Amino acid sequence: MQNGSIRDDMLSASSVHSKSNEAWGRLHHSGGSWTPNTDDKNQWFQVNFDPELKRITHIATQGYGQSQWWWVKKYFVQFKRRGASSLETYKENNQRVDFTGNEDREAVVTNQFENPFETIAVRIMPTVWYGRIALRIELYGSLPPTLLVTSLLAILSFQIAEPCRLLEPVSHHKLVGHVMRTIPGICFEKCTYYCELNIKCISVNYLTKAKECELNYASKEMFPSSFEKTTDSLYVNNIRKENNDIDPCRSLTCLHGGSCYPLPKPWCSCLDGFNGSTCQNVLLESLGIEDDTIIGDGQLTSSSADSGHEAWKGRLHGKGSWKPGKGDRAPVYKVAFNSPVNISYIATQGAQDDDCWVTSFMIKYKLGHSQHDFKNYSQIFSGNNDKDTVVYHPLRQGHLANVTDLHIFPLTYHNCTALRLGLYK
Repeated sequence: MQNGSIRDDMLSASSVHSKSNEAWGRLHHSGGSWTPNTDDKNQWFQVNFDPELKRITHIATQGYGQSQWWWVKKYFVQFKRRGASSLETYKENNQRVDFTGNEDREAVVTNQFENPFETIAVRIMPTVWYGRIALRIELYGSLPPTLLVTSLLAILSFQIAEPCRLLEPVSHHKLVGHVMRTIPGICFEKCTYYCELNIKCISVNYLTKAKECELNYASKEMFPSSFEKTTDSLYVNNIRKENNDIDPCRSLTCLHGGSCYPLPKPWCSCLDGFNGSTCQNVLLESLGIEDDTIIGDGQLTSSSADSGHEAWKGRLHGKGSWKPGKGDRAPVYKVAFNSPVNISYIATQGAQDDDCWVTSFMIKYKLGHSQHDFKNYSQIFSGNNDKDTVVYHPLRQGHLANVTDLHIFPLTYHNCTALRLGLYK
């Protein structure tokens, strides 16, 4: 309908208002919609495919659009089989299905036919409307199975013509907890075919012994923790879905340790101390290394320092950076506090004026109530990937409480060791 492959002369209606026409019944048509002369339950809008046979799986509807607040709220569907003399009504469980339509004039509402049908014509019969009957539609489907390639190998050979769009089942794995429909007693080929027909299906689990098909509304890329090893099963993504459908989080980068969750649409779950759509806003309370009136130059020292790169220049966002002396094989950056502090985050940057940064480091600390030596913090931190981006490193809650001294031990670096540091409560 939208792309024009269905010609205007293939559209018909019970009647057409003088300020409308059948061609306006296409989804997203910008000039209005199909509107009949009168508003009653005898009005209909029809799409004719004859002599072609189509298999219909979904229908989408809109209201009038633009200036008129008109739309169809309920409708049922009729269709005509090849060779039949009349239309028949679409049913499920031997009952006519009254589909829920629109609630406004622009939003697209899509409905699925649980029993896809083969037809040469589809008729939409409005039963409830708002204002006036106003309809724009699209139909979705495929060739009927009699015209489909019956071999899965042939389907795959067709897909291989599209680079990087291969169907690659994963043996002895399944996605747990995201099944939207189970279909018993079918083969693997039909299982994947049903997934392709279902607009909400992202992947399938196929249980080989039970011959049971599970259609998933998610993928292993969305929920890697739900992808589990299991016997007698196959897992595969829907080959018809684009990469962003299989893993919506590909299009969203969550900053500062935030995690992307894909449903109902990609969103970032932020760590404490950050917010925003990508966790870009920093709400942490600084301990004052950036401010020399809070932590003075004398409180920042080091095992050594290259000329012009003294320890007091290693403040986050500063114009310089700390670099150890060239002969220092075990460099240490040291922070001493005037009174005990609690530390929840360490932030690092590389050199402001050089292509150097620390790529990993460890820390030691001393507690205010302890007379013992420095304690090791049992973690090696990943550092920076460039010289300017601030990387925030969370610490285990409550672990660095009542700290009087903190030492940073760079372990690896890019080009040379260079550090700018921030600490947060």
